[in-house]
Amino acid sequence: MAQQFDDGQFLGALALNMDFLTGVHANSHVPPVIGSGRRYSITGEQQYRSIIENFYSLVWNNHTYSTGGSNGGNGSVGFDQQEHYSDPNLLSQTLWNNNQEFCVQYNMLRLIRMLIQWTGKVQYANSYERIYVNSIWGTQNPEEPGHMLYSYPLGEGVSKPTSVGGGDVGYGTQFDSFWCCYTTAIDQWTKMSDSIYFRQNSSIYVNLFVSSE
Repeated sequence: MAQQFDDGQFLGALALNMDFLTGVHANSHVPPVIGSGRRYSITGEQQYRSIIENFYSLVWNNHTYSTGGSNGGNGSVGFDQQEHYSDPNLLSQTLWNNNQEFCVQYNMLRLIRMLIQWTGKVQYANSYERIYVNSIWGTQNPEEPGHMLYSYPLGEGVSKPTSVGGGDVGYGTQFDSFWCCYTTAIDQWTKMSDSIYFRQNSSIYVNLFVSSE
């Protein structure tokens, strides 16, 4: 039954390790990949593990900033498509006041968490930490707790509080910002202790070097 809900074109291309993410709406496509990972965990169907591993590799190697965040429009995609993946390996052309949507980074953490659980590989732990530190911690206004960023500004001469230029850039407000990223931010900030440690039999893996009890 679950297969009836598969996006054959998208997931099929990922199974073949094809990068056609340019112009694809990022946060609409990470959750189906997470679903593929869940399916592999339940059924053991190898193609679904390949889908999530290939997606991670394509996004991380071709569409990710040094902060660990991804998506930002521009290139052949256009600045008005900031929620979409840009051209591969041309990220320098996408730096402006509206990069890496919070929801995308939130879901990438969910995706990478599964890869850590399956493999225990350091590369996945490093990716998780980079997103966690650079693309999550810095999204809440330190002077107005609860006021979140929709997107993270990475361009020259812009900053988080001063990047407001209309639309969905800059910190949100108390009553007028009902972005999807507020909901994922509420969830994320209630589980900041998630994935600090992993256990396998009698072994403990330290994933995040942060204070914890």
